[in-house]
Amino acid sequence: MRVDRDLPGHEPGVQRSTTCTATYTATEADALAGSVKNTATAVAYWGTNEVDSNTAYGDSDCARDTGLSIAKSANPTSFSATTP
Repeated sequence: MRVDRDLPGHEPGVQRSTTCTATYTATEADALAGSVKNTATAVAYWGTNEVDSNTAYGDSDCARDTGLSIAKSANPTSFSATTP
């Protein structure tokens, strides 16, 4: 995700911030890997000088259910057999 945004108030001593969010839908490959890896960085400019942030890392575990369950039922639950 890329956000280009000017923040007002670039006067010395004035701090400004912005928040960015994104949504990611986990895939089957993520589930097979057992986690989703997330990294985030930011680049800002102070005048013409580029300022890079530290990289933030985070992993989210994906629950994998490897079992299979089957529920069986009958209706009616009983019957009578007759001989011909």
